[in-house]
Amino acid sequence: MARLNEPAFISDINDIESKHGGMICRVKLVGVKTQQELTCYVDPGNRNFRRWETTIKAARTKGVVLNNLRWKDESKNLIDADSRISVEVVTSKQDLAEQMAEFWKQQSHWNRLFGDDDAD
Repeated sequence: MARLNEPAFISDINDIESKHGGMICRVKLVGVKTQQELTCYVDPGNRNFRRWETTIKAARTKGVVLNNLRWKDESKNLIDADSRISVEVVTSKQDLAEQMAEFWKQQSHWNRLFGDDDAD
């Protein structure tokens, strides 16, 4: 499986009903550099949940940035729950939002300066 080429922050977590029965966690993420929206489905009944459990708990109240994410299906922006995630940052949601807004603002500024046609 190919690796996602950027860190991503958790933007939302919802407990949803699995199509196979029971409840699972739908973890919504956003790429730090690209702002690409991503999704990962984590099942508490699977062994990989141990990797995610503490992170999911923290992300319900804090801003969390992850690295080492791998694609499950890139065409669907789906991240593999078997990724060996590493937590890069845990901070307040407000602080993370402010840092991301400033980072993206700077990226947009530099893109305009250097003639990136895709920049707004």
